[in-house]
Amino acid sequence: MTSLFHGECVALGMIPMCSESIRDRVVCVLKKCNLYNTPDYDWDKIAEAAFHDKKADGDTVTATTVNQIGSFEMKKMRCLEVIALARKVLEES
Repeated sequence: MTSLFHGECVALGMIPMCSESIRDRVVCVLKKCNLYNTPDYDWDKIAEAAFHDKKADGDTVTATTVNQIGSFEMKKMRCLEVIALARKVLEES
């Protein structure tokens, strides 16, 4: 994961936090901006890093989710729940 820039990580992290109804549109925009790639994910390292995120509080993190363009929701989620969601979505993309 060290080969990715911070912005690339943020961009990839947006994908699972979006609802399915807008996910394809987000991926299309990220591709146009050259912010979408499919690296080999080391999910153990990602999970470890999640617990050190500045937004983490113990085993939870405040995630920003987007259900429709133009709105968002701040949601408290378990770190492992976020990792599982990211893994499911990013491995499917």
